[in-house]
Amino acid sequence: MKKGQLMLMKKAAITACVVIICIFSGCNRNAEEEEPPVLTRSFDDVLAIQATAQGRYAAAIEHIESAELNMQIDNGVYVVHFSDHIVTGYIRSKLEAAGLDFSDTPPEYSVDLDGWHEFTLSLFDEEIRVGASHISYVVNNTPDFSEGGGNLANEVTRKFAEEHKHITVGVFFNPDERVLSDLEVLQALGFDPMSEDFDHEEYEANFNHEEYEALHGEMLAERKEMGRQALIEHLNVQAQEFIDRLYVKGILPSGYLPDSGIRVTLNGVPIDFHVSPEIIDGRTMVPMRVIFEAMGFEVLWEPGFISAYTEAKFIEFRVGSNEMNLFQFGTHRSIELDVPSQIVNGRIFVPVRAIAEATGAEVLWDPFDQTIIIYTQ
Repeated sequence: MKKGQLMLMKKAAITACVVIICIFSGCNRNAEEEEPPVLTRSFDDVLAIQATAQGRYAAAIEHIESAELNMQIDNGVYVVHFSDHIVTGYIRSKLEAAGLDFSDTPPEYSVDLDGWHEFTLSLFDEEIRVGASHISYVVNNTPDFSEGGGNLANEVTRKFAEEHKHITVGVFFNPDERVLSDLEVLQALGFDPMSEDFDHEEYEANFNHEEYEALHGEMLAERKEMGRQALIEHLNVQAQEFIDRLYVKGILPSGYLPDSGIRVTLNGVPIDFHVSPEIIDGRTMVPMRVIFEAMGFEVLWEPGFISAYTEAKFIEFRVGSNEMNLFQFGTHRSIELDVPSQIVNGRIFVPVRAIAEATGAEVLWDPFDQTIIIYTQ
């Protein structure tokens, strides 16, 4: 991402909404009223919903692993994506497997983006007032839609937050994945038109169209399946980000997942990550959203890209990168991570010590209690 884009994102981050916003009805904008309690689903109800949803979730996994991919070609670049009904079905089954009940008919809530497009709720859980809206692929049918899908989802969620303050809304988009270009096939055959040494006469004399077509077919078939797995990962992260937000807000109960034995405390209070921290290459890794929000940050997520901000700090990094950028009081500092952030079972994990120290916190390790101790005060 270019510096200019980073600074624009930094300015926008202070007022931007994250993909899920928890707000409630009955509020008078012109009067101070107590915020009603968070609607929380009981642990027993979650288990009951999960029991009935597991079969549908298993079927959805099997279906998406074999479903036909749609493909578009733009100037010799091949881009794949799933049909919208496959995406919405998979997201629904994954959310239901986490304990959401979408048996209710969605209320007729909608938002309009400046007359460009109307977005409605496609799923709704009446008991805890949780809804989901899906951004169809054709709404923004442009190359590399995944690069901007998160921004569009944030904007749709912001509108829902402004206009329907009594519900919790999650917005999901249908991603795409670039899998192959004609140039890559030529390069695999030993011809590189982008090279300064490219000899057009030699290319004309030695180019074999049948050989090109055969290799093109082989590479495309292989890359399409790689693209399928990348698309599924995009969807898993979107769904898991939503689920984690519900955990953080207390809408879904936590504390029933296995514990690795490693604990993290913040100013003396244990942090409930809802999943076990992971030890990767000797570093303790924890779910990204939970650690940032516990430390007072808002989080923005796009495929492969994370931004977290407070009024004074702005942090950004790419998933899989060893570099993290910190903007604070008009200064920029690049921080090298010993272990890069990475996706584990649909969740983005980050090195807890590096994240905490980057924000100015003090980090200690208690070997007797297997506890990472963070102090921000």
